[in-house]
Amino acid sequence: MRWFRYYTDDLNNPKLLRLSDRLHRVWVGLCCVASQNDGKLPAMEDCALMLRLPPERMGEALVSLVGAGLLERDGDILSPTDWASRQYRSDGSAERMRRHRQHKRDVTVTAQNRTDQNRTERVTADLIEVTDPAALAAWDAYGRQTNGRSYPRNRRGGWCFPAKWPPGHEAEVHAITIGRTA
Repeated sequence: MRWFRYYTDDLNNPKLLRLSDRLHRVWVGLCCVASQNDGKLPAMEDCALMLRLPPERMGEALVSLVGAGLLERDGDILSPTDWASRQYRSDGSAERMRRHRQHKRDVTVTAQNRTDQNRTERVTADLIEVTDPAALAAWDAYGRQTNGRSYPRNRRGGWCFPAKWPPGHEAEVHAITIGRTA
């Protein structure tokens, strides 16, 4: 299914405000047809068939829309005025999703699980999943101090950080590892 941009400022566009309701419906239908054909309208008979109009009424509508400045002619081809500039392709979601999936495939994940004295850490890329309650409490205190809130938890009750302990806790960690309490 294709889509096209329809700008909210068209609500006040004088060219569109001057159209009858019937002609406005034809205009929107022709924008749909143009979207399916890279901004170009097919032959008048094909447009009439797609919009379910008699060919005579389609011809009248095309003449009126050209006269209103909403359609422009390039040789034998009609297209909505300024179609290319208003329907640019920079945000194609399919291309964005393809790049995102490719990027996820290119990232090497080194997952290691280890249990060490009631402590489970999972290493993913350059982050460590910390589930140790003391380390999480230290990270939460660090988060509240630096950005005013503690860190969320994943479904395993931990969160990923660049190190097990936050900055400034190195002395406390050293004291605990050599058997002293600080």
